[in-house]
Amino acid sequence: MESQPECYDCALRMVTTCAELLNFSADNTSVAIARAREFLDTRSTKYPPPENVRPLFAIMQEIAGIAPADFDPYRELKRVSNEQVKPHLDALRRLVAGATDPLDMALQVAAAGNTIDFGAHHYSTIDIDAEIARIPEMRFAVCDSDRFKADLAEARRILYIGDNAGEVFFNRVLIEEILRARGDVFVAYAVRSRPILNDATREDAQAAGIQEVAPVVSTGCACPGVSLTQTSLEFRRLFALADIVISKGQGNYETLHQTNDSRIYYMLRVKCACVSRLIGAALGDLVLKRG
Repeated sequence: MESQPECYDCALRMVTTCAELLNFSADNTSVAIARAREFLDTRSTKYPPPENVRPLFAIMQEIAGIAPADFDPYRELKRVSNEQVKPHLDALRRLVAGATDPLDMALQVAAAGNTIDFGAHHYSTIDIDAEIARIPEMRFAVCDSDRFKADLAEARRILYIGDNAGEVFFNRVLIEEILRARGDVFVAYAVRSRPILNDATREDAQAAGIQEVAPVVSTGCACPGVSLTQTSLEFRRLFALADIVISKGQGNYETLHQTNDSRIYYMLRVKCACVSRLIGAALGDLVLKRG
């Protein structure tokens, strides 16, 4: 997906939020916004929106004077997200177990978890408890679940590309149901190689206990999406060998959808007009779409 004019507005909102989280002074915030605008004004639209985030993060890190290895402005928000969702894990499992079609409900649960996205929304606008309470009434606007089930019946290897912290618990519920339905299938769970926005890293996956049900691997890049040319050899090997790739969230969709790979199932909640137009679903809709 090429960047659209709205994508640059979204990127600038991210810079403002990041400055807030870093407790920037008014002067430093103005400098950050000015430098971000300068970068975006000369940035080619050929890059997917998630690939604009890393250079902007580097600008914020430089202004903050924090070493790259320690730069994680969303750290506390990720910790809080994990802590808020964790007590609901058993309730989400019961929701799946009590459903007429447990796999359908597990897909719905996992997709609903994509609400927890502080890159698309300001952190103060997301009520995690309220969103969890709404899950039973949610439905997919675009739904290729029948094809997913058919492919799952034949699959031997699945690569599940995660998205955000907190959301990892929802993904765990789906992985557990997949393994219950197909105990002989191999599932690997991919996270970002280092902190970027509130995207999940290995630490967040471990907080959700993902390693208890699937090996955790790194994509090898710190983009809030998957730019295949920048990923690690291990990730590319898993991607190539997978019979099914579950691509979770908008960032992964924006960076992968042009591959036209029929093994990929995009699972997300639509959060912006650009993706709404591209995917054919309204803002707030849940989507499970085969590539």
